[in-house]
Amino acid sequence: MKVNCVVDVGNSSIKWGMVRDGAVRDVSCLDLTNQQNWLQNFEEWKRLARGDPLSWAVAGSNAEVRDQHVHFLSRLSERQVCVLKDYRQLPLQLNVHFPERVGLDRLLDAVAVNSRRAEGQPAVIVDAGSAVTVDLVDEAGVFQGGAIFPGLRLMGRALHVGTAVLPEIRVQKPSDPPGKFTEEAIATGIFHAAAGGIMSLVKCFQSQRKGPLPVFLGGGDGRLFQPYLADRDVVLWPEMTLEGIRLSAEHV
Repeated sequence: MKVNCVVDVGNSSIKWGMVRDGAVRDVSCLDLTNQQNWLQNFEEWKRLARGDPLSWAVAGSNAEVRDQHVHFLSRLSERQVCVLKDYRQLPLQLNVHFPERVGLDRLLDAVAVNSRRAEGQPAVIVDAGSAVTVDLVDEAGVFQGGAIFPGLRLMGRALHVGTAVLPEIRVQKPSDPPGKFTEEAIATGIFHAAAGGIMSLVKCFQSQRKGPLPVFLGGGDGRLFQPYLADRDVVLWPEMTLEGIRLSAEHV
């Protein structure tokens, strides 16, 4: 199914991508629950489409909000909304124990990466959002699984909730040690815990493979980690998940 709009419903925001010339070009970030915000963006995108009907493909890890969003789009759209809910809808082979339990966003990233990695070359996929995922596709493009750990925002929340006095902070930029006050120390610790986890996993995957192992880096916080992977072939790709939705919708 050819679509010109793709939607990724995450745990902290909704991302819309508009397809132009066979790829996701324009991206908007929407509030999770504010339907007035959705409607305003819908009207703006209708204007940008210049009379072309908007056709939608929707996926996401936040199933409840995803279904609400699908209902919203279905009421306004002239065409049926394509909803991606199951790994069997995707053009991807998996080598994991329970494929139905793997987050669809991880698999959509793999679909996207398979469209850009060199033939016969494996790749690491890093998606740094609410959670950080570090996954591997092999030389044949088979998803081999990976690792999941809390993202920057979740680490900050956990420190605040799990202690008596530490404040909750939002890490918005890299922070190098030593931190000179509590908030700076927290930001430094959180950031380097995540950066260290990513680098350690990339190194581990590299030790299992011969030859170069490129890293595709996406997610809302992906750009923060790019400098710490400077010794690697890194592709910063904020639209990675949205591109996986586009490619998978075309496969359905």
